[in-house]
Amino acid sequence: MNFGLKPYPKIGVNKNINEKTEIKICSDNVIFHGDPVSKLENKIKRRQDKEEIYGIFQGCFYQDDLIFSNMYYGNNKEATAFIVTDLKNRIFLVRENGNLQKNDLWKNFNLISLFGDVETGISHVSLDSLSTNNGLDVNFLGFYANENNDTKNQKSICVVKINEK
Repeated sequence: MNFGLKPYPKIGVNKNINEKTEIKICSDNVIFHGDPVSKLENKIKRRQDKEEIYGIFQGCFYQDDLIFSNMYYGNNKEATAFIVTDLKNRIFLVRENGNLQKNDLWKNFNLISLFGDVETGISHVSLDSLSTNNGLDVNFLGFYANENNDTKNQKSICVVKINEK
């Protein structure tokens, strides 16, 4: 099951602090927990292909209803998003959609922005294992070390760093 981009410990000091930026949303599109977002003026929206990644959506708070949600429903209601924005010093976990191998280490890949699960609010963003080139969304750093992560089959959990554009 996909889970979007999930923050992993920071690189450097204070590695376990998971700070988030609060920012308003300007979107009529659904945004799921784990989706990459882009910035438009002083607000965020769901990122489209080739747009710079401003941060990773971690949920939002609807002011009128006083409710926290894993996803923004795209209903143009006023909401404050919680975004992981320290992309320079952070690595992420993401599932890949193909069959990456160890010789793919340090290569760049795009993210595929699939929809998400409307019941849980979790993103289905995954690493596109067929898109290798320079200047793409993420850099593949390795496989997540976990006994349940079968790196010999498709949809392995990968450790990635978001590329600066």
